[in-house]
Amino acid sequence: MGLASDGTRHVPSIQPADVRELIEHEAKAVVLSIGIWQRLKVCPETLELLAENDIQVEVLQTETR
Repeated sequence: MGLASDGTRHVPSIQPADVRELIEHEAKAVVLSIGIWQRLKVCPETLELLAENDIQVEVLQTETR
């Protein structure tokens, strides 16, 4: 998933609907990127939904090499 491919914007951020496919495919862990400048946010409801489904989540800044 990416900003351009799925319509996600910095605001309102990564929404619960953005991770439903991960839940449906029984992901055990996910990494959510908040971008190079940390402008992309993650809704608290998104984190709650992942936790309710026993999915380990890391929210990390995108790094460049």
